[in-house]
Amino acid sequence: MRSGTKALIILFIVFLVLFGCSDCSKSESDDLLSIKVTDVNGKPMSGLDVKVYNRLSNLDCGYQGRPYTTISYSVNMESHVSLIIYNLQNDPIRILIDENMEAGYYQAAWDGKNENGEKANIGGTNVFWYEAIYSDIESREIIFQDSKYMCMHLLSEEASSIGRTDENGKFKFDNKLAFPNLFNLDSLSAIDEDGNLLCKFSISDTVKISLNGYSCNRRITSLSHNHFDIIWDPSDDDDDKRIIERGEISHPYFQAKNAGKDDPPPPPVTLASFDYSVTAENFVSINWETLSETNALGFNVYRSVEQSIPENSLNYVMIPATGTSSQSAVYNLLDTDAQPETTYYYWLEALDNDIASFVFGPITVYFENEIPPPLPSLQNKLFQNYPNPFN
Repeated sequence: MRSGTKALIILFIVFLVLFGCSDCSKSESDDLLSIKVTDVNGKPMSGLDVKVYNRLSNLDCGYQGRPYTTISYSVNMESHVSLIIYNLQNDPIRILIDENMEAGYYQAAWDGKNENGEKANIGGTNVFWYEAIYSDIESREIIFQDSKYMCMHLLSEEASSIGRTDENGKFKFDNKLAFPNLFNLDSLSAIDEDGNLLCKFSISDTVKISLNGYSCNRRITSLSHNHFDIIWDPSDDDDDKRIIERGEISHPYFQAKNAGKDDPPPPPVTLASFDYSVTAENFVSINWETLSETNALGFNVYRSVEQSIPENSLNYVMIPATGTSSQSAVYNLLDTDAQPETTYYYWLEALDNDIASFVFGPITVYFENEIPPPLPSLQNKLFQNYPNPFN
């Protein structure tokens, strides 16, 4: 065989090795987060439910969230105004304003949902930025442009990523948006519902990894790959071995009316959310979603201007529950008597078939009835959203 032919064959083989497996070129080390779970004997643990939660740090200044946030802005002359929300990878999430506007002071509310009406934090994102651009109506020349960050405060049961360990006991996740601390953000401002600065806070690099309800904390610091080996042995509390300890089954709003009993039963529902929204008619819609229900009989909603639950519920007839189900269910109650510019507290009561009572709440509701008056000296300006963070 001629030497030239041999050289061509060798080059062809090298080409196949280097480029012939484009689908398998992505290795485990290319994933931003990976874990491997084994038992104490090194056997891979497959089929475990994996949840990863990111969290805020230094947010200890009395912050109380609301299910939506308000963005204020002022326009000093008739202009075309766009107000758009983006994620940290600069993908547009929601167009709030895109129209011609006269001079004045305006507000836009965002409920944390994208253009499809889905929660914008699906996939782990909970930090966004919003940008206002004012343009000349005729020429579309940009007159004013500004942007700011905002934060959605994930509730404790809202995971940044969800999945299962595979047959090798491995779980991989490659969405950088789930770990906002990797974007090197400056400290963020916590703003109360009146627009007052409460404190500065940041995104923690510590995440909680949960396996079937057992959890441990790990730091996500690498922009390329973070891997953790976890030994599945709940009976061992040796943190140095990365043993996961069992976590308490709880809900941030949970309190039991029958907590004084020696052995109170578990709540009949697992809540995914408990929040509110305000309709165009200034009615308050109390909304809640259950992840699962076990022997659930029904629900009652209570409202008060004080932080103590009243005797009588808003609903005259109990709201029926699904009963027993592993599927999520959505409920709501419309409160047509709530008045603007008044602080209300709402509680949700869940009853089981034995009439045992469990109360979630309160959530705090406050809404305004009118747009604030124009600024004395009207300028083109974009204000920090409030409250920030919001739920």
